[in-house]
Amino acid sequence: MRIFLAFEGGGAKGVVHVGALRALETQDFQIAGVAGTSAGAIVASLVAAGYTSSELISADGSSPALEAIGLESATDFFGSNWTRLAVASWATSDPLVAGILALLPCAGLSAAIGVWLETGIAWTVLLFIVMGVCLTMAAGAYACRGLATLNVLVAKLELALSRKLGLPDGEPVLFRHLDAVGRPLRVVATDLAARRLKLFSSSETPNIRVSEAVAASAALPIACGHRIIDGRKYVDGGIVSNLPAWTFDEERALDPDAVTIAISIDDGRAVTGDVDVTPYRMLTSVLLAAMFGRRHLETRAAPRLVDVHLETNIGVIDFDMTRDRARIAVEDAARAAEADISQRLVILPNRFEEACEKVRDQIDLRLSPAPTEARTRVLVALRDPGAVASWRVQYGCGILPVDTDDQLLLPEDATVVGRCVQYGAPVLEAAPLQGNIGLEGVANRYRRALVRADLEWCLAIPIFPVGRGRPVAVVTVDSNVPVRYFRFDEDVVEALADVASGLVLPVVASARDLQVIR
Repeated sequence: MRIFLAFEGGGAKGVVHVGALRALETQDFQIAGVAGTSAGAIVASLVAAGYTSSELISADGSSPALEAIGLESATDFFGSNWTRLAVASWATSDPLVAGILALLPCAGLSAAIGVWLETGIAWTVLLFIVMGVCLTMAAGAYACRGLATLNVLVAKLELALSRKLGLPDGEPVLFRHLDAVGRPLRVVATDLAARRLKLFSSSETPNIRVSEAVAASAALPIACGHRIIDGRKYVDGGIVSNLPAWTFDEERALDPDAVTIAISIDDGRAVTGDVDVTPYRMLTSVLLAAMFGRRHLETRAAPRLVDVHLETNIGVIDFDMTRDRARIAVEDAARAAEADISQRLVILPNRFEEACEKVRDQIDLRLSPAPTEARTRVLVALRDPGAVASWRVQYGCGILPVDTDDQLLLPEDATVVGRCVQYGAPVLEAAPLQGNIGLEGVANRYRRALVRADLEWCLAIPIFPVGRGRPVAVVTVDSNVPVRYFRFDEDVVEALADVASGLVLPVVASARDLQVIR
């Protein structure tokens, strides 16, 4: 199976992407392209160059890839500026500490000047306020330059990529080089002047250095300042698209069997709702929600997209984590990702196919000798995430390579599927399907052309959850044998509906647990 990978940004949390990569390596997947933002862009570039999970983080928590280019830990990417970043992170982590550190210099200096000038309390307070404003403006101007640079990251990433691709040290790795080895890379950054997203890729920026684009994608404002590429200023891509799963939409549309796997990172505390949103942390929570909460829009209603959520309590700036902590994070992520991916791409399709085959067996029992070789299909249609007026065929049995409707999107107002949902009961219709069950209208002209050419009849069965409510799936049965050769009556159709519901509903419940259906 050809897959496209998208890695979400998340600072030091990005170590869990290595666990996801390890899980993917256990499957028979062909990585056809990689995309990433910020820390996800770093991992994506290394994967595109051909690095394996064990080269990035080994079984003992060390990183052979880093050690090979002379780095002991991820903090070395920031050079001598790491201490400055760590202190700033500590100073702003607690409101009391931040308040004391902010007030002490102003209070002490203004008091000393007040005593020296023998001014009164009022003038001393005024001096304190003026000094506070000046220091705040100075700190803001300094922060805009960035507490650290990413020059070391650029140099070391360049070295790691060129060595993996077999290029001479010092020769820059360009986006077109990664296309040449069969793993095109997409990197997202934010263009400050244009105030919009910038996508670096072999088609848009073939001669841009990969390391510079990755640094631009990871240039978090205040922490790392900005990066300049071809005279334009760029900062962290997470501001505009933190999970660039959409970057391979065209390739996935051209290959109906390809799948995009989007790896996102969740804070373990946020998932359980254990984060205390105090007034001091309100701005931080808003910014994190803006960056990480947008992933649902970036993956919403996208067909053949598997979104894998990995939980970790590693902080965004915990680049100084121990080897043991990195090892545990990777192992936990690998287990979670392997289970999730296996369920979605292997186990769940197999369970749906088995259920459909059992339904087909019941149909075949009612088939009289026919004048042609029977080919009966049983398909399962589910709603795409976010969809409210359509169903998509996603699983089934009896499908041949010549079939072009096995992933068909079915509008409720123009199909047998829609009618059975409307009636809340099975609907059996013989061909030719016409009117508001035959995909009529200009909007459906391409869908009509994809429908099975030898279709003689179609039976649509709505699958309801326990306690009724709205259907969670629709099972369709169709055949190339005229319906008169099947011993169908109202009681038989109802019995088939009960069988289909009993077989398919438990599998649908599993799909809902995996958020394949929402």
